[in-house]
Formats: sequence, structure tokens, C-alpha cells
Amino acid sequence: MFWDETAKALATTIDIAATYDTDGVELAFFNSQIRTTSRNSSELLQLFRRVDPRKSTPSATALRRVLEPYMDNYELANPQCIATTARS
Repeated sequence: MFWDETAKALATTIDIAATYDTDGVELAFFNSQIRTTSRNSSELLQLFRRVDPRKSTPSATALRRVLEPYMDNYELANPQCIATTARS
């Protein structure tokens, strides 16, 4: 199943990614309210068992929900970018 393959693929990289982000890697699922931080592959695989994938994903809405807080923080830290960055 696609979901299991996705979990395994991410599990192989999460330990490496966590070495660059010492407080863990933030995970958000498009069709779920679950957002959490994972520090290793075991935590990630446990999380994947809790989330139930659905057939369709409102991608634009989901991406905006996940990325907008980061963009807001970036724009606050870099006010010179606001004039040159177009957000819808």
C-alpha cells in the first residue's frame, strides 16, 4: 500500500534529518489535525500507525495550513522580503 511505502521511505531519512534539526522534524498530515515532532524513525512509524489516510487531499489548503506559519515568521524576520514576495 502507498501509505506503508511512504512511512518506510520517510523512516529511512528521519534519523539523518534529525541530526540537522536537534529538536526534531515537524510532521503534519494533510487530512489530519495531527501535527507533531519526530526525532527518530521509531516515533515516525508509530505516528503513521495513528493517522488514517484518505483518498483525496485538499492540497492547496493543506499546504497553506502547514506552510503559512513558517512564512509569517520568515516575513517578520526579513521585512525587506515582503515587498518582493507575492502571497495569495
